[in-house]
Amino acid sequence: MTLAELAPLFQTLAWIIFIAVILVIVRKHLSAVLRALVKSIEGGASLKTPWIEVIPTPREKELSAGDLPLTDKMRSVYLRHTVGHWRTDRGGIRRRPIQIWLDWFDEFIPDIEHRIEKVVYYLPTSWEVNRVRINTDKDSKFLLQTSAYGEFIVGAEVYLKGEKEPWRTNRYINFDADEYT
Repeated sequence: MTLAELAPLFQTLAWIIFIAVILVIVRKHLSAVLRALVKSIEGGASLKTPWIEVIPTPREKELSAGDLPLTDKMRSVYLRHTVGHWRTDRGGIRRRPIQIWLDWFDEFIPDIEHRIEKVVYYLPTSWEVNRVRINTDKDSKFLLQTSAYGEFIVGAEVYLKGEKEPWRTNRYINFDADEYT
């Protein structure tokens, strides 16, 4: 075999080595881009290229702090909670009773307590029954009573008279660390 006959082989090998070196150099950046792309798609973004199209599937409604910008007005309403002592339910599972309620201060909106019509609570997807709870009882500050065997985040939509969209808030329902026994 002559050198002229081997030239295409050397050229192909050179391109393979060149591409491999480039991939090694940019692998961290490429990995970060791919992770961001996956996170965007998991978050509900669609992706369309000449080769593939990803259309997100509708998901169950989940609330997070990023759903709406948290303005000073929205900071006027917030969730509070208390957690009781461990109890064993009928099924033999240890749970703690939890009370969650809406609280507010009228620094930004006078008489806000008279404008609140209802609160819709969203419990985590691990709740198989009664995950969405609605309360219209102003006297109890829209109290939600439940029980759980672990910490979780509860989301809430607060419906006010004169507002087109509900205000959204959430709270991490924590247990005291020294009481995990």
